[in-house]
Amino acid sequence: MHFPEEVNKIIEMIKNKKIPDSYPESLLSRYDPKIDNYGLRDIVINHMGYALIANDWIVPLSLWIGDRKCLEVMSGSGALAYALRKQNVKIIPTDNFSGDDNFHYFWKEDGIMWLEVEKIDAVSAVKKYGRETDIIILSWPFMNNVATEVLETMRSINPDCMMIYIGEGRGGCTANSKFFNLAEPVKDEEFENAVKKFKQWNGIHDFPRLFK
Repeated sequence: MHFPEEVNKIIEMIKNKKIPDSYPESLLSRYDPKIDNYGLRDIVINHMGYALIANDWIVPLSLWIGDRKCLEVMSGSGALAYALRKQNVKIIPTDNFSGDDNFHYFWKEDGIMWLEVEKIDAVSAVKKYGRETDIIILSWPFMNNVATEVLETMRSINPDCMMIYIGEGRGGCTANSKFFNLAEPVKDEEFENAVKKFKQWNGIHDFPRLFK
């Protein structure tokens, strides 16, 4: 599989566990004849995860988070927590790596983890750490009821806690309709400005959102 040089550099960075500063448009374009968009996305997922993590939104997001304590559930490879820790964010990454009928936890099995992730399921992690947590981070949750259970547990244990949700909206390929019926959007212009450079793959509609 051959890609333009600027794309190859990004792939090598990710394989070597280095967070890119940003992503070139050629990596995201569906219409560049030199790019196998789907094959490229598979490579990035295999070595990092489903969200396109880059410093152009991680750095401002980290400044927005500041000294607040974060808990990430369903961390996968741990790349998002790794990127935030590099910016001195206090974050606990967790995942029980149970998988799902439609997902395969290749990161754990293939030794591609970015950092150590505590093995604990999402709801149990919120019960364990939620009282001391200011922000729960949930990126690309399954399309089952887990995201809803995390939100409900968060509200029960710590009503002041907020959630950064990274995924598609209602009817998309993350979370479910019950989650979006319950989730309450938080209007925060500083947060919106912090994540405005977040990029998606062509045809994918994930984006960071703030919920309570």
